[in-house]
Amino acid sequence: MDLSFNRLSGALPPDWGRWDNLTFLAISNNYITGAIPPEFGKLKELRELDLSSNYIQGEVPKSLGRLPHLYKLNLSCNRLGGEVRIEFARMPDLEILDLSVNSLTGRIPYQIGNCLKLRLLKLNGNKFGGGIPVEISSLEYLQDALDISHNSLTGEIPSQFSKFAMLQILNLSHNNLSGGLPSSLSAMISLSIIDVSYNELEGSVPESPVFRKAPAKWFIHNKGLCGVVNGLPPCVSYTARKDAGSKHHRAIISAIIASVVFLFILLVFLGAFSLFQKTKKHYMPFEDNGNKEGSAFCVFSFDGRYAYKDIVAATQTFNEKYCIGSGAYGSVYRAELASGQMLAVKKIHLQEDETTSNEQSFQNEIHTLTQIRHRNIVKLYGFCSSARHKFLPDSSNWSMLAGTYGYLAPELAYAMRVTTKCDVYSFGVVTLELLTGGGHREEVVSVLSLPSSPKNTLVKDVLDQRPSLPTTEVADEVFGALSTLNPPPSLPPLDVLKLSDLMSAKM
Repeated sequence: MDLSFNRLSGALPPDWGRWDNLTFLAISNNYITGAIPPEFGKLKELRELDLSSNYIQGEVPKSLGRLPHLYKLNLSCNRLGGEVRIEFARMPDLEILDLSVNSLTGRIPYQIGNCLKLRLLKLNGNKFGGGIPVEISSLEYLQDALDISHNSLTGEIPSQFSKFAMLQILNLSHNNLSGGLPSSLSAMISLSIIDVSYNELEGSVPESPVFRKAPAKWFIHNKGLCGVVNGLPPCVSYTARKDAGSKHHRAIISAIIASVVFLFILLVFLGAFSLFQKTKKHYMPFEDNGNKEGSAFCVFSFDGRYAYKDIVAATQTFNEKYCIGSGAYGSVYRAELASGQMLAVKKIHLQEDETTSNEQSFQNEIHTLTQIRHRNIVKLYGFCSSARHKFLPDSSNWSMLAGTYGYLAPELAYAMRVTTKCDVYSFGVVTLELLTGGGHREEVVSVLSLPSSPKNTLVKDVLDQRPSLPTTEVADEVFGALSTLNPPPSLPPLDVLKLSDLMSAKM
């Protein structure tokens, strides 16, 4: 039952607790007042409960912890108060918990750590106090967001937060947190936003890409953070100001500054020497050193030479039977190493006229890929660059023509004319392959592109037969969402819909 976005008022009826088979209840964005009936704890089959954006008062009923199948609980933007006494240990399927923007008090329930499937946790905009419970660090599947900002939390940030390897957004701002940022936070490789502003934090910011690229506003109004963030003071300068009254500390600072100056001069010297060496090598960034088996740059800690041998052995010198895909610029091979680790190895096709600029492009590609950290992108473990082989688990950033010709627009594949329509063409081919399951893509492309081709083929006959066909209502909704006309044009039912109908319809 979904009654959201209306003008309903009054209290929620306790009698609704008798609806034993109710699985979905949403009454968000209304004018509901009163309290949440404890009888809602009897809805044993309830999967989703959304009462957000109303004027509901009182406490969060403890009985909601008796809903064993609940995976989404959203009570945000209400006037709820008191402590949260839900028995979260009895809610193993909970994935989304949003209690934000209320007036909840007390401590954050440590039992939330028992909801191991949680991927979003929002408790921001309340009056929670005390420290951040360490038990929350057990939620290793948190992915979308952990937002506990705008509360009255104290104490330090748990170092165990480094377990959130998939978390994208961490917001701890507008609290009274003290201490420093744990260096272990640099292990949170999926972070795209981390906001710790308006606290009492001090010390150095961890060294990691997400902090180096972060704006200073995520760290402002603290007791004294310093380090790699652009806009924050260097940690040495901060320490010097803090300990200006101590001669002993001034001596230490002087020694540190002298060491830094020495290291800076040394680095300048080494940089000039390296530049000179690169100039002598015609700007080749890596040297073969006579090793005919190639030199490997390792992103993680493994011996490049042995890894190279393992890959060649695992693929039997890149035998075709291990090839799992190929394109215009390289082929991908499946390699199971002796250690049991499974890798996808992309072997670049070497050209006889390969020049230094091509090698430089290859190296630039490598350095780009080492900076990418995303859950939907395969990680780069290493690469090999030598006169015999050149390979790496991606090749998406090459400036030259790369890709499978079946997906390239004709003007790009044959005339090298790049336009915005090229991307539209490629996206359309991929979409057709998705819809047809890969089996009818060439046939559909030919039928749609030639004016004289027969277009009486039924749409259902070219769709992927593995999933069941959508109902007429669902198909109409999808077509209406994609159409640029309002109202969308009428089409025959999906069972009799032909390709010619789609060609003649104005989208």
